[in-house]
Amino acid sequence: MTNEQIERMRWLLRTAIRVSDFTHREIEINLGWSGGSLSRLFSGEVELKIHHVLDILGVIQLSPGEFFQIAFPTEAVSPSPVLKKLQEAMRSEPSVEAMGEGAERGVQPSAEQLTQRLVETVRQVFAELDPPPER
Repeated sequence: MTNEQIERMRWLLRTAIRVSDFTHREIEINLGWSGGSLSRLFSGEVELKIHHVLDILGVIQLSPGEFFQIAFPTEAVSPSPVLKKLQEAMRSEPSVEAMGEGAERGVQPSAEQLTQRLVETVRQVFAELDPPPER
């Protein structure tokens, strides 16, 4: 990501918090972060990581899809080849493990369930790569 994109993400995340019903301290407590962690994150003292964004969005109850749609609105252009392949992969029959409860009965998960599974997977991957901000 470019510095401009990262700053846009910081600004949008800070704005989302501002319009939510949560204070910085409430978010930090909810996430087990030390006081001032959000200030350090927003000042650039702590590098903004995807797991920070996902964790904060979870607390303020804003879906990652909604956040990223605002952060990077799509233009009216043809989908990229990678997006086409990803959409096709999502249409193919997922495994029972990927589908979770109800998969063995052929029940399709809701978009919310798929989003939650994606968020959990992304958090798990990034948690293994990057430690959370100083506690």
